[in-house]
Amino acid sequence: MPTTYSPQVPNWFGQGTPSSAGNKRSGGYGSADMGIGIPVRQGDRIFLQTKNSLASQVLQVIGRFVKTDGTLLTVKLNTKALGTTRAVQSWDASAGNNGGLSGYITEDCLLIGMSVSYDPTSAAGGVRGQTYVQFGLGVGNDFILLGQDYITAFYAPAYPNARQLVDTEQNGFIKTFSVSNPSAGADWSATVPTGAKWRIRSVRMIVNTASATARTIGITWTDGTNTLGTITVSTQQGASLIVNYLFANINNAGLNVTVTSAGSVVFGLPADLILPAGFTIGASTSISGTDTETGIFLEIEEWLE
Repeated sequence: MPTTYSPQVPNWFGQGTPSSAGNKRSGGYGSADMGIGIPVRQGDRIFLQTKNSLASQVLQVIGRFVKTDGTLLTVKLNTKALGTTRAVQSWDASAGNNGGLSGYITEDCLLIGMSVSYDPTSAAGGVRGQTYVQFGLGVGNDFILLGQDYITAFYAPAYPNARQLVDTEQNGFIKTFSVSNPSAGADWSATVPTGAKWRIRSVRMIVNTASATARTIGITWTDGTNTLGTITVSTQQGASLIVNYLFANINNAGLNVTVTSAGSVVFGLPADLILPAGFTIGASTSISGTDTETGIFLEIEEWLE
C-alpha cells in the first residue's frame, strides 16, 4: 500500500482531500522516467461499480496521481457500506450516488496507479465470488475501464496491472445453501436469487416415507416455469423408511441402487449443472400424506452475474 503523508494541497479532489502530497519528480509528469500513466483532465472523476453479497463491507479506492509540476499525490476514498442484494451499485458523483467517494478532479494531472480493496478498518473481507468491482475514470458521459475483477481479503485489483475478468470467469464462491423444510407431503424447491448464477455441486436431503407406501425420489430443475431436467433414483424408497440422499457430480454408469432399507444413497447429478437467476432446483418425488423431506442442503458455486 502506498505511503501516506500529511495533506499539503487544498481540496484537490472536489469533495475530498488528498491524503498525500509532495515528493516532486524533476521535469514534471512528462518526464520519461514516470513510466505508464493516463492523462487526466479537470472535470474527470474516479468511477467505481460494485456487485456484492457480503454483509458489512466498505471499499477503499487508492489513486496515485502526478500534478503538472511533478508533485505526487496519493488519494484514499471510501464508499459507504455496500448493499448485499448482488445488484449493481455505481459510486459516481455525477450520478448523485458518490456515497462518500470523492467527486470531480479539479486540475490536470497524470494517473499512474489505482487500486480497489476492502477498507481494512471495516469488517473482514471476503473470498472470490462475493464482491465484484469495475473501476476507472469517468470522462464526461463515458467510462474508461481500468480493471474489473473480484476482490478478496488478500487480493486488490490494481491499475496498471489489473485484470479484465467478467463476473463469471474463473472460480466462484463455494458455499452451503440451506433450504427450509417443506410441509409434510410436499416437495422442497430453491430459486437462484437475482444477480446470481449457481453451479449445483451436490444436494442432500432426508426422506421419511412415514405414510407406509413406497415412493419415487428424484431431483428436478426448471427455468422458473418449464421443467428442464429430472434425475430419478432407479428404484423406489420402501415404505416406512428414513433415507439420507446425496445427489452429486458422480458417474452413474452401471450404478445399481436399491432403497429397501434405512441408510444412505448416493446418486448422480449432471457434471455441469449451472442455473442463472430465477431458475429453480428442487425435489421431484411422489411423497404425500405424512411423508417428509428434511435436512436439505445444497453445495453451490456462486457468481455475481
